[in-house]
Amino acid sequence: MKKYAIFFAVLVVAFYGRDIYLRRSAEKSSQWEPEGAVEDFMAGMSRLTMTIWQESQRDELASEVEEMEAKGEETTREEVEDLFERYGLVSRGHLFRNERTARGITSAFMLMRFEEFEVLGSDLDGDEATVNVSVMPLDFLGMQALVGQLSPDAPESRMERQHVRFRMERRRYRWYITGIDGELSRLARAFGRM
Repeated sequence: MKKYAIFFAVLVVAFYGRDIYLRRSAEKSSQWEPEGAVEDFMAGMSRLTMTIWQESQRDELASEVEEMEAKGEETTREEVEDLFERYGLVSRGHLFRNERTARGITSAFMLMRFEEFEVLGSDLDGDEATVNVSVMPLDFLGMQALVGQLSPDAPESRMERQHVRFRMERRRYRWYITGIDGELSRLARAFGRM
């Protein structure tokens, strides 16, 4: 009987230790608050969309990659990771509950070039939340840039501010994106099915 009591005590301590570890690691991450997870996603997407849609950014990235290739073996892992982070070329999949949702939402945001976004706040309801974000697109599908190239005299049209509501869920002290609402939601669902 004493063996079972000791085994049970060790099991309780192990679960308690694991819970403490999960909580502390979540506190240090952007996912501790729902707004932090969304801010992390949006900041990464902003850098990525600028890299994809802005020719000067692509040229700058190509130049830096060539420099690293020239260095060869002297290039450190930290230098490569820093380069990827600066241009938004890192996965944000850890911010999502499932891969299809991540693929869909990421793909929808990649269609638009934007620098400016604002997290407007969140509504909490237990382990669920919604985070409201306002995004000011500079271009959508490269159409603004194309019109500018075809007709330099054409007046520049203004894009309308987009409002997106991120649906969030908390699991093991971390907040995850489970979906979005707004104009981009239809695109996100379509891309998520692919």
